[in-house]
Amino acid sequence: MELRLRLVADLVRDNRPPQHHRPDRIRLALDRALQTTPFDAAAVQDAVQHSLTTRAETAWSLAHHDVSRAVSRYGGGAAGLTRARSMALVMLALPGTAHVYQGEELGLTDGDLPSEARARVPLPWEGGPPGFGFTTGEPWLPAPAEYGERTVACQLEDTTSTLSLYRRAIALRRTHVPDPAAPLEWYGAPPGCLAFRPEGSALVCALNTSDVPVPLPPGEVLLASGAPPRGAVLAPDTAVWLV
Repeated sequence: MELRLRLVADLVRDNRPPQHHRPDRIRLALDRALQTTPFDAAAVQDAVQHSLTTRAETAWSLAHHDVSRAVSRYGGGAAGLTRARSMALVMLALPGTAHVYQGEELGLTDGDLPSEARARVPLPWEGGPPGFGFTTGEPWLPAPAEYGERTVACQLEDTTSTLSLYRRAIALRRTHVPDPAAPLEWYGAPPGCLAFRPEGSALVCALNTSDVPVPLPPGEVLLASGAPPRGAVLAPDTAVWLV
């Protein structure tokens, strides 16, 4: 502690910025707006727009180690997973930097663990408990048994899995959301829905948080968070990318 205080004092006296503020280093503030916003289109739009208007560049994230995972926050079970997948497409369509907290790409839940350990269990790579391929020994925290259905090995070749959804979205993001500082163009949408396009991109993201199907915006569907849309409607709890 004494050495650290002396180092800071030297920086202040010499009028030098701390190392983490150097102009030749990446400096991003993790935006927690999407981690604390309910699954509601109007609330999501307000949170996103507020972040975009108050920060030069936003680093989006749906979860980190001190908050509940998205699947659990959005209701758990099949409904929570469906909503978490749709919010993944919303986040990855936004200009800025996207942070994927480990395990979100697998659709993991918090599990029945003590609150201080709710998101720090080892990642399930393959096999079953207790180690799920993360270790051959006993992990420092028990992984929930349901993780056996969401291991990397189980999802890797499944084109409908959450892991495949993330991989496809990240690949498309590289070419369709090229400008990290692009403003958003918001479109009119039915109640409980939102639609936006990063300026300079042909990609439109639409989200339906209502409990009824709604008309799809015009365009070709590139990617859907759930089953491909039937006809020209967007199902409840679903997001799509269109061009």
